[in-house]
Amino acid sequence: MNFLKIAFLFVLVTLAGVQSHGQQIGLSLHKDSTRAIIPFRTYNNLIVISVNINGRMVLDFIVDTSVQFTVLSEKSIGDELGFNYLRKIPMGTSAEGANFGYSANGLNIELGNGVFSGDNHSILVLENDFLGLSNLAQVPIYGLIGKDIFEHFVVEIDQDRQVLILHEPEGFVVSAGYDPIPMKIENGKPKINVDTIFENWDELSEYMLLKTGAAHTVFFDSDQNIYLIPPKKIETILGVSGAGEVGGYIGRVREVKLGSNVFEEPIASFTKEQEKDKNRGSIGMGFLSRMNMIVDFQGGTLFLKPSRSFGKTFEYDLSGIKINTVGEAFYIRYVQKGSPAEKVGINTGDQLVAVNGERLTSKNFNKVVSVFSSKVGKKITLTLSKDGTETEVTFKLMRFI
Repeated sequence: MNFLKIAFLFVLVTLAGVQSHGQQIGLSLHKDSTRAIIPFRTYNNLIVISVNINGRMVLDFIVDTSVQFTVLSEKSIGDELGFNYLRKIPMGTSAEGANFGYSANGLNIELGNGVFSGDNHSILVLENDFLGLSNLAQVPIYGLIGKDIFEHFVVEIDQDRQVLILHEPEGFVVSAGYDPIPMKIENGKPKINVDTIFENWDELSEYMLLKTGAAHTVFFDSDQNIYLIPPKKIETILGVSGAGEVGGYIGRVREVKLGSNVFEEPIASFTKEQEKDKNRGSIGMGFLSRMNMIVDFQGGTLFLKPSRSFGKTFEYDLSGIKINTVGEAFYIRYVQKGSPAEKVGINTGDQLVAVNGERLTSKNFNKVVSVFSSKVGKKITLTLSKDGTETEVTFKLMRFI
């Protein structure tokens, strides 16, 4: 089961556990306000905001347009806050065992600057973070928030200023310079039309999921993948679901077009699965982080305008490693076969301590490891801890696709 399917499962179980009790009340602004500005930070291109739960704990959540209800990724936090759990929900089985979630009600959340819920808010709580949200962002992350924001407001995502501006829909007027793109809302999730030209020159025009909670650029998930996968590719782990890691391929396509915005030679992800799925795939922050956006669920429109990073070259990781975040520690989770990292003896499970002499913390991690996709031929020195002994290895970055 891939990530898109598990996200759909979230919708089904949460509707069953929450809506039947009439508990989902959403977010609102103070009475005399028509908009609110919420600062955000970006990690691995993802939008992260602070969420205050019950006025007792402030946690970092990823903003995801495709998530229908607020998700807390660690039940231990809900236990500490004294959550009222309504039911236990099976969420799939992975190599580590069965995964479960819990519907909880009687809560309140605040996003700051006058954005708040009532006292009967509901949250889906995971028994543990089997989705690996902290690994996705490469900093400690404790949940997802989506429809609770997008259903009630017109949401302006200003990448240049690093702020969300939540507007009351009534009377909202779009600023000049934005390109409008029709947006379908299916089962509470937004989809936009994406035009793609593949390496074999096949063309595809298809509605795809708009997913701000995904770090990928474009993700193809269908029974036709085998005909679209480019010949020059790498096999790797694409993500995690309730059933474990999702394998697939990373390559490039010739062109992707979103409205009038054309992206050349972008990175693309392809699942190995060959079964039919009503989601053709999704557009993630690899594209969307290059755009200033206005997301209007009520009006069924996405508005796009290039940000300052629009023309940035698409580059995949050049190091050959993936990293696992465990609190304030970082470990090698995956080593690409034939990569420079493998050739110098880097192994799964090694602790990554420093990059080019700079010790890693959750605060500087994304800035430091951005060097991994910087320049072909650049020399990188990693400090690793193996069995409690620190060693250094040096290799040069190379392009795999």
